[in-house]
Amino acid sequence: KKEIKEKYPDWVREREGYSLCLTDDLDSLASCKVLNKIFGIDIYGFFSFDTYYLSENRTDEKLIGVDLDLAKHKAFSNHVTYIQNPEIISLNKGIDRNYYDKFAGSTLITVLSLYNVNLDKLTDEQLRILLCVDSGYLQYHFNKDLFTYYYKDVLQYPQFIDIAKNTSKKEFE
Repeated sequence: KKEIKEKYPDWVREREGYSLCLTDDLDSLASCKVLNKIFGIDIYGFFSFDTYYLSENRTDEKLIGVDLDLAKHKAFSNHVTYIQNPEIISLNKGIDRNYYDKFAGSTLITVLSLYNVNLDKLTDEQLRILLCVDSGYLQYHFNKDLFTYYYKDVLQYPQFIDIAKNTSKKEFE
């Protein structure tokens, strides 16, 4: 959604010299692969939840964390956290006490939407797989209105509503 994108820091539009730092899950890896495919940004770091490791001759100056929240540095995320870093891009910024209002989807879908990746050519099965990342489909079964708000109004991917509606929890699992 344009109004949300305009509030993000300038670094989301700059990519020169940046490196990606991933974690140990599929959401992080898939998001890194998308960012690499779109912008040619390579993975040069790994975050172990204790510390991050960088490839030789790399610094953290232009590090972008992917599917993680860092107290400093730039990052894409989908987590509810108390970290108050203005450089984090997350639909869940500012959500603290009312956890049930959060976007219960993936960093991957957030990144796809942020950079206007067209999903129209994907099959229903491929869309289901995207909803499986970080169990995004569960929000539909918990709160259809909130799911609709995020996927239709914010992310502007209304096709996920029919996918979630016409696929049982068991099928997703």
